[in-house]
Amino acid sequence: MLVTRQRARCLLFPLLLLAVGGCASSGAPKGWLPVPGESGPDPYGGWITIEYGEPPNTLAGEFLCVDFDSLYVLVDHAGADAEVDCIPTADVVEARIAYFDAQVGQAAAAVAGGALASVSHGFYVLISAPVWLVIGGSMAGVHSYAPLADYPDHDWEVLRRFARFPQGVPVGLRGLGLRGREVEPPMEKPVRNPPEF
Repeated sequence: MLVTRQRARCLLFPLLLLAVGGCASSGAPKGWLPVPGESGPDPYGGWITIEYGEPPNTLAGEFLCVDFDSLYVLVDHAGADAEVDCIPTADVVEARIAYFDAQVGQAAAAVAGGALASVSHGFYVLISAPVWLVIGGSMAGVHSYAPLADYPDHDWEVLRRFARFPQGVPVGLRGLGLRGREVEPPMEKPVRNPPEF
């Protein structure tokens, strides 16, 4: 049986979806989390998504600080309109903090590229493509959890290091005029005009 490129692509797409389907999500807006290797320390807290109360409500924003009984989150990152919300820690059912962008899309692209390149192996694509997808997809999935910390898996004393103010609540927190991280809008694709003859 000859494995054509079309047959190989038909095999690779479902395997790629299965392999990368186990990746974690931070919940942060695109471009909000810092990228590993950016120069200098990051002055902002991590992105926190909280489920709290009965029935469960959800709140997401920048993790500002935590004290002995309350959690403070900066919501609405539209600049001056940002406000500080306070939630009792006893009401928190679960929370996830993302502190950098794992760039899983780049890992998934490398896995897909390796799997597609295995088409050059001829008949052995039936072995090499699934190996690329299973091993590479698994590693991309594991990598996607690297920048995440969850409550109740970790207590607030451990998680406070991902806050903007890890030392605790600053005096006059609500009156500080805090602003959220400025997210650059995505670049527009250049319009290509056909050459004129």
